[in-house]
Amino acid sequence: MRNTPVPGRKPAILNGVPDEEVKNMIRGFEEDVPYFYKDTAGNVTIGTGKLVPSAEDARKLPLKVYGQGNKAMREALPQEKEHAYFTIGKMPYGKDIRHTQFAPERIPGMPNLRLDSTDMDAFLEQSLRESASELRRKFSDFEDIPKSAQKELLDMQYNLGGHKFRERYIDNDGVEKGWPKLFRSVKKRDWDAEAQESNRMGIHETRNAEIRKMLVDAKNQ
Repeated sequence: MRNTPVPGRKPAILNGVPDEEVKNMIRGFEEDVPYFYKDTAGNVTIGTGKLVPSAEDARKLPLKVYGQGNKAMREALPQEKEHAYFTIGKMPYGKDIRHTQFAPERIPGMPNLRLDSTDMDAFLEQSLRESASELRRKFSDFEDIPKSAQKELLDMQYNLGGHKFRERYIDNDGVEKGWPKLFRSVKKRDWDAEAQESNRMGIHETRNAEIRKMLVDAKNQ
């Protein structure tokens, strides 16, 4: 069944799955963090675990400047967003470094820029819609894939980003990378094989385990 738009209403992120269910899936894996921080792989990130790949992307975010009492004072200027982005980009990172260490109040000279809760939810929804749209381009029969497998693919697309979640790509060092076996498993509807291929390094094992469970469910849909 195709994702047919209804006049006056946004189409679902995943056809037949409530948007809140999809958003809560991601929230179950990622914390809501209103400021820029570095994930364990060194990527500048914000919101519900969303990678910010460039300063240009940072400038597009609806960040606000917060003052005393944690109250929003005004919209952040593009140069303030860029400054915060590059400042975080220069900081160390690692598995033992929590996102709280990147909180603006802990960094000298850092403007207190944050997403409010409404904007953070909207950013998550927008990012998921963009991820789902890209999946529909990558898999022409995406709507025919079982819902549990759609959710698994969406999590990978959202988590890795479209530039890394591809069948094949060349990284900055000229090395070929990608997910050819996983893409092949999707085309064959081999959910056991996909469960093995979906394993990701650098994320909590409970996330990998939950994704494998989704693919077990896909066999029965």
